Amino acid sequence: MAEARAGSPVVRPADSRRHTPVLWVSARAGYLTGLGNGMKRLSKTTLTLLILFAVVVVIRLLAPFGVHRYVEHQMNKIPGYRTSVADVDINLFKGGYTLHGVRIEKANGAVPEPLFETERVESWTQWGAWAEGKPVGLTRLHHPVFTFVLADDEAHSQMGIDSRWLAQVDSLSPLAPNHSEIIDGTLRVIDKHPNRPVTFFINNIQSTTRNLANAEGLEDSLWSTTEMTGSPMGKGAMTTHLRLNGLSPYPSFEMDTAIDNLPLNTFNDFLRAYARIDVEQGTLTSRTHVVGKDGRFTAYTKPRYEGLKTVSLEKDMAEEGVLGVLKEGIAGLAATLTDQDDPSDPDDGITLRLSGVVNAHELRLDPESSLRRQFIDSLTPGSN
Repeated sequence: MAEARAGSPVVRPADSRRHTPVLWVSARAGYLTGLGNGMKRLSKTTLTLLILFAVVVVIRLLAPFGVHRYVEHQMNKIPGYRTSVADVDINLFKGGYTLHGVRIEKANGAVPEPLFETERVESWTQWGAWAEGKPVGLTRLHHPVFTFVLADDEAHSQMGIDSRWLAQVDSLSPLAPNHSEIIDGTLRVIDKHPNRPVTFFINNIQSTTRNLANAEGLEDSLWSTTEMTGSPMGKGAMTTHLRLNGLSPYPSFEMDTAIDNLPLNTFNDFLRAYARIDVEQGTLTSRTHVVGKDGRFTAYTKPRYEGLKTVSLEKDMAEEGVLGVLKEGIAGLAATLTDQDDPSDPDDGITLRLSGVVNAHELRLDPESSLRRQFIDSLTPGSN
């Protein structure tokens, strides 16, 4: 290597080892600063998510209590009745809630039987169904029991449905009802007049109502349908088909109900109490047609009595001749009642007729419509 000239400055190569620690420390500090900033941003995001999650959990935990109080508050606005709910479950995925142990009873305590009670009520969003651009609801009643009571005074009776009931039920869900089901329901009518206690009931009621809010957009004026089955007095077979427009305050509807193979002796308590007669054998088959329009309805029922062999007076008769005449009369009556060529013709054979008012405000029979009296007269004309 050539020698440097005298007096010339000596140029040495940079010592990279001397500068490396400074650069490494600087890069490391920058990395740690960036990591720290990232961690801060990540911590803020995580904290926000955790707060939102906690809020959702708290709302989920508190919602049942709020719904519970709201339901009881709304239903207890109905004068003369009180409502209790045992428990409430919220289901976010189904978009609704479930009420457990619902009970509606007369507030004065004079009627021991509740007007309505059910194991649970499910009120959910019917996903995939919309009416006028809005979601609609689905309701399902499990083991509901409806009980109506007849008595000598209003305090001991519970009969009728009016607009106050409908308004409070509608307020329980912000969604328009579109689909409803009854699973294993029971309908009871208890007559508590003195010396003639009688109970009528239909159990094992299975019912499905579809398209109540016309979510399917059908052009048919009666777009909603109900199919229902049940067992009158626990023995007969009942089927009902209903078509209606339920959105109008004065609904239009058509309903057909068939009852088959109902043993007449299941009505003996009723017949003994009101007509002092006793049926030993025979079955009842009937067809009922109901039409509702402009807030009123008319209906007719055509009963057929088959195998009606013996009807005896409840009190002892001293003379056999009287019983013999009565049996002959009943046999002739039975032949007349079963002589029907067309069960769908209201003018063919015996017909029981009803009429009344049905709308968003009330449901009642006309005074002259007494199915009880007509039924007795169809068996024993002129009985008291």
